[in-house]
Amino acid sequence: MGPRENCAFSIEDEKADEALSLDSCRSNLRIIDHLIQKYRMDRGRYPEDITELVDSGYLRSELVCPFDGSPYVVNGDSRASCHGSGIHH
Repeated sequence: MGPRENCAFSIEDEKADEALSLDSCRSNLRIIDHLIQKYRMDRGRYPEDITELVDSGYLRSELVCPFDGSPYVVNGDSRASCHGSGIHH
């Protein structure tokens, strides 16, 4: 394989890794959104941040986005959001 073919292979691998990371991020957001709703049903209010989900036992630890390592946040409409991947629920 010449240099160009290696480069193309690397770009395809990078795109595949990026797609998997984005899929994982979306999955994490769905889980966090579910836990936010469960927290609200159990406690009568939404958590102010992800730390509340951890401190109250809904999450074992604060998750970070597999896309770029940024933390997930609870945004203004009480949904999970990830600023690193640009995915907002």
